[in-house]
Amino acid sequence: RRRGSHPRGNMSEGSTPGRPAAIGGLQLSRIGLGTAAFGANESRTGEAIRRALELGINWIDTDAIFERGEIERHVGNTLAALPPCDRPFVALAVGFDWDGRSRRAELRPTFEPRRLRRQLERSLARLGIERADLVKLHLAATSDALFEDAWSVLLDLRQSGLVRSLGLIAPD
Repeated sequence: RRRGSHPRGNMSEGSTPGRPAAIGGLQLSRIGLGTAAFGANESRTGEAIRRALELGINWIDTDAIFERGEIERHVGNTLAALPPCDRPFVALAVGFDWDGRSRRAELRPTFEPRRLRRQLERSLARLGIERADLVKLHLAATSDALFEDAWSVLLDLRQSGLVRSLGLIAPD
């Protein structure tokens, strides 16, 4: 599946529309599984991920802001229960965060290098993975300098091996 070595990696014709997408060397299914609407039900999260894998979807898109990290924990528990060859690629979004002292705090753009690094490290810990396959930065920076600092941190994280590929998310 993930590395093309598992039999389920060869999805049947018509399982998911379109050809796989190549992003930063990753062969991703044309459709990914977004986790924004999963909610706090861990068993439903696991069911959705397993069903997506059966349908040939080989990547999950998540963000620490979804249920303030709870979704990442649920996804991580499901990933841990899967054989390594069946685990999907994981895409994370960074750039919005909350004050770590209060889970009820308002979300805000986060482009300070130290906070971005900490946000990614916490996401990896919740997911139980050593590196993210794709990290996307929200483009909500209020200045070019903030964006450049944030992008520089992500490049450093990729160089250090915590991130495999990088991308950007345009504002709505």
